[in-house]
Amino acid sequence: MIHNKTSIGAVQRKLASAKYLYYFIISVVIILLIGCTNYMDMEEQEALKKLKDNYGSSIYSYNYDSNRKHIIMIKIKDDLSITKLPEELRAFKKLEEIKILNCNVTEVPEFITEFPELKALWMEGNPIKEIPSFITKCHKLNILDISSTEV
Repeated sequence: MIHNKTSIGAVQRKLASAKYLYYFIISVVIILLIGCTNYMDMEEQEALKKLKDNYGSSIYSYNYDSNRKHIIMIKIKDDLSITKLPEELRAFKKLEEIKILNCNVTEVPEFITEFPELKALWMEGNPIKEIPSFITKCHKLNILDISSTEV
């Protein structure tokens, strides 16, 4: 039976090397993850993808606030197949502006009150008949465009 004797110093050096290799690998993984990560909230990313998949070119534009890392404005226009505000909008908790222009939306949904930062709601060119009383719960709302509606 052959015994290999290894000194404590050699074992310590191997452990130190393994530790540094571990730190190096972890650092590389973190750098790669940071470089590949879109800082937009994951729920917002998924909702935006669904909106684009469902409505394609009707998602005319959106504004992304890079400081707060959230979408703050969504604009959908010229799609008569849209009869209500898309549920996917609920994912955008920091929305300040919603523009649904020249679609076929017939009412303002109550979930509009879930946007504490909502400052502007543009519903121009939709067959909306009335503005619901719950709209008063949108405390920061200072623009409500209902031109060319049935109100």
